[in-house]
Amino acid sequence: MNQIETQMNKLRLHGMFRSWTALKETRQLHELSLLDGMELLLQAEEQERDKTGGLEGWNIRLPSVTKPPSKSCEQIRHEV
Repeated sequence: MNQIETQMNKLRLHGMFRSWTALKETRQLHELSLLDGMELLLQAEEQERDKTGGLEGWNIRLPSVTKPPSKSCEQIRHEV
């Protein structure tokens, strides 16, 4: 894997990575202008994120639920 592919994986740009790989394998990579290539890669990334909700590869942690207090607010106020 070259530096560009490594960076795409590190940044979790899975859509761009797949599109880049396809362009390399079909030898179309050098036929595109920079503008056309960037447009193609960005579209691929946007489609990937739309498909996965933008959360692929992310480890989402929900906050833990804490135990409710053993006393109500009213009980605490009366003690003070």
